[in-house]
Amino acid sequence: MTECKPLITGSYDGSVKIWSHEGLNLDVFEGLADAVTGLCYIPSAKNYWIAGKGKKLVAFDPRSPTNITQYVRETSRFDEFTVARLHQSPNDPNLVVGRG
Repeated sequence: MTECKPLITGSYDGSVKIWSHEGLNLDVFEGLADAVTGLCYIPSAKNYWIAGKGKKLVAFDPRSPTNITQYVRETSRFDEFTVARLHQSPNDPNLVVGRG
């Protein structure tokens, strides 16, 4: 039996929504990006990376729920790149490539 995972959507208003497979809205995270253009879940870190039209990455931990962008900026080179799109490897979900 396969595990049912929630569906995550990004919107032009900058919000990210988490949906059940039945179509119920489970959670809404607002103000994360200006207009979401890329969204990936990173299993090893258990957080989401979000790209927007402003070309700055945002990191979000749904367990808290907390915007952890500042922490990630302070511990990596996260903010040195402009990123408008995110692509996740189908073979390795922990591998994410960003494009400006």
